[in-house]
Amino acid sequence: MKKNWNITFPYWTAPLALLALVFAGFGLLAPRLGFYWDDWAQLLAGQLYGVDRYWRYFAFDRPTSAWTHALVMPLLGAKPVHWQVFTLSLRWLTAVAVWWTLSSVWQHHRRQATFVALLFAVYPVFTQQQISLAYHQHWLQYLLYWLSLGGMVQAVRQRRYRLPFSLLSLTTMLLHLSITEFFLGAEMLRPALLWLALAQDETLYPARLKSTLRRWLPYALILLAYLVWRFVLMPFSNGDPHSLALFERIAAQPGAALFDLFKRSVGDTLYIVLGNWSNVIDLDLVNFQRPSTWFSWLAGIAVLAGMLMYLNRARFAPSSPEEDERWSRQAALLGAAAVVMSTLPIWVVDDAILLFLDPDHADRFALVAMVGASLLWVAYLEWAVKRAGHKYFVLCLTLALAVGFHLRNANEYRWRWEEQKNFYWQLVWRAPAIQPQTAILTEEIPFAYQGLFSTSAAINLLYPQPTAPERLAYWMYSLIPGRIHSQPGSIDFHTQMRMFYFEARAANAVLVQPVFQMSNCIWVLSKNDGENPYLSPLTKGWLSVSNLGRIGAQPIRSDYPPAEIFGDPPQQTWCYYFQKADLARQMQDWQQVINLGNQAQAQGYRPTANSANSPHEWMPFIEGYAHSGQWQEAISLSSDAYHLDRNYQQQLCAVWQRIDESAPAKADKDEALAEARQRLACDQATH
Repeated sequence: MKKNWNITFPYWTAPLALLALVFAGFGLLAPRLGFYWDDWAQLLAGQLYGVDRYWRYFAFDRPTSAWTHALVMPLLGAKPVHWQVFTLSLRWLTAVAVWWTLSSVWQHHRRQATFVALLFAVYPVFTQQQISLAYHQHWLQYLLYWLSLGGMVQAVRQRRYRLPFSLLSLTTMLLHLSITEFFLGAEMLRPALLWLALAQDETLYPARLKSTLRRWLPYALILLAYLVWRFVLMPFSNGDPHSLALFERIAAQPGAALFDLFKRSVGDTLYIVLGNWSNVIDLDLVNFQRPSTWFSWLAGIAVLAGMLMYLNRARFAPSSPEEDERWSRQAALLGAAAVVMSTLPIWVVDDAILLFLDPDHADRFALVAMVGASLLWVAYLEWAVKRAGHKYFVLCLTLALAVGFHLRNANEYRWRWEEQKNFYWQLVWRAPAIQPQTAILTEEIPFAYQGLFSTSAAINLLYPQPTAPERLAYWMYSLIPGRIHSQPGSIDFHTQMRMFYFEARAANAVLVQPVFQMSNCIWVLSKNDGENPYLSPLTKGWLSVSNLGRIGAQPIRSDYPPAEIFGDPPQQTWCYYFQKADLARQMQDWQQVINLGNQAQAQGYRPTANSANSPHEWMPFIEGYAHSGQWQEAISLSSDAYHLDRNYQQQLCAVWQRIDESAPAKADKDEALAEARQRLACDQATH
């Protein structure tokens, strides 16, 4: 008997298709992602002070939003993958809520509603999905907003269940408004959705308008009460950081302010609808030497094939060309309004996506407009492409390209997490303990897309501290002009950020050089590094401030750094041996230096090896072998380092000068010193 393999999918399977799409775009790399940017500070607040202190943390800008952290943090803990999965689940559920709501509004156009939800799920304007702990609030608010809209529409459609759906809608509205003010503009879409939902019941416009306003009234009253509360009554710890600055500018200079608003609104709108797609269609896609490119291509092809199969076999109710054309007009008008109204709160507080002071994180302001942009694109697709098969192909190709983009973006975040873990673990290897109230100094901010506030929070999680301390133990500062406005050692350190306070004496600082072009590892610097040829004059000017006495040789607790946050210690590669040897040199434990040097060389590390080819990183071993009387090994390493990079001549000669002054007198010491100086041409070195 011949089997019938003609499988079809009812329209209610759309949430499963959305789940597959979201997983393809964001879930594949989720286990290899970590914490980023504001994740660190919010994690520190919960870990060090307890979830009840989140109310104080958010008192700075959104006092009522702390409930999300207080609710979720005890459930998810501090493991990065838990937050990645949770926030990604919120994104998927939001896409499902969009599909549910639009399918309820346009009951005879569920195919188009499914198109919009699919495109929304991977719309490429928002590139910070991986900052999962901080952005769980945004996605939770997004979900609550669309649940509120969906409940409102169902209260129109399901008269028998009008009360429970109305209660759902009003409750979720109150909850989403308690988180941020991002959705204030989008709230103005409610009457438009009510108008569309009432089309079947009220055919006469006056009656329909009356019914729309009557049903919108309770939401309008809640919105009005919220506006009074948010911009008049809400208490802030230090003034409202998101005040209605645009209106103040209009009152002072109406012409200039309105023209500036016009430029911002046009620029942001074009970016949300069109400009962000330039990141998706990247010419680097033909660079097949990168594994991430291959990976994104394969995933994109799989999405293209899978979505084509799904849409071609999905059972959508047929509609006439006239009905589809009417839907396109409605969707285009609603989408355009949604894009503008959703972005309006950003312009009102005098910010913009393209002109924001923090451009690396500004695209979060486009989140709310993603549904509107998706509506516009699907409306255009319906108008421009007539044949169903062609529509499916164009949409699926768009989804495939967006998924590939999100995968490449997630891969960038994966490397940022590896870079962070590399820095933090090396810091712990070099400094197993650091005395509290120590400032960590660097020339530049060590990580792209992450400020000193975030890195300081992470460092405070590296080392044990008392519960709920009045002062944090550590803070990071950069030396770049404009960040530290003083001469080295001339002023104490004080920082107040939200609920965190730090202070340290000028003498209690450690200078760190993150990995840069001429190093393999991070360097903890001291006054002995003044001859290093690759340190900038700015950094050299601060070497005298670096107090290595703040560093202890033994960790205070064996369960730090917390494996839940930072993972297990990395494999013991070159930087492990260097950091441990540099620590042993500081403690003048020369036997430990030799042991580490022997282990490193047994693993194939030499100055000529690519992974260990920075002469600076062999200095501890040169001193260790010399102090232990293994002169030829010290001379051999010095000679290899010198021939590798002769710019290190002065520093190598300075190392042998310290050996001359501090190494114990032995019969062959003078002969070894003479040979080392001769090989390094120290007599010819210029100072």
